Amino acid sequence: MITDRIEINPAVMMGKPVIRGTRIPVGLILRKLSEGATEADLLDAYPRLAHADFQAALAYAADARRAYFEHACRVFEQRYRMSSEEFMQQFESGALDDDSDYFDWYAAKRGLDLWERRFRILSGVEV
Repeated sequence: MITDRIEINPAVMMGKPVIRGTRIPVGLILRKLSEGATEADLLDAYPRLAHADFQAALAYAADARRAYFEHACRVFEQRYRMSSEEFMQQFESGALDDDSDYFDWYAAKRGLDLWERRFRILSGVEV
C-alpha cells in the first residue's frame, strides 16, 4: 500500500518504503517504536516527521503483513485446489497427512486470521 505519506522509489534508499519527501525508512520508524521509542522521541530526532507519518507507517506495515499472509494462502489454494477454509477443516480434523506444506499453509492461514481479528479490534482505537 502506497499512500500520500509513504513512497517507494528505486532511487531513494534502494527502493525501501520511506516517508514521502524524506529518506526516513518506514522500517526505521517501526524498529524504533518496537525498541521502546515514543512518537515524541522520534519527532525530536526527526523533526520532518508528523503524527500522520506514524499512522501511515503502522498502516503500511499492517497491510504488508496481511498481503504476505493472503498471498501465501492463495498459492496453497491454487496448488491444492481447495479454499483455506476447507483446508483448515480437514487439517484440524486430522484428515490430511503431515506434509510440510500443510504446516506452512496452516501458519499462513492462522496468521491471516489473527491479523484480521487484531485489525477489527484496533479499528475502533484512535491512534
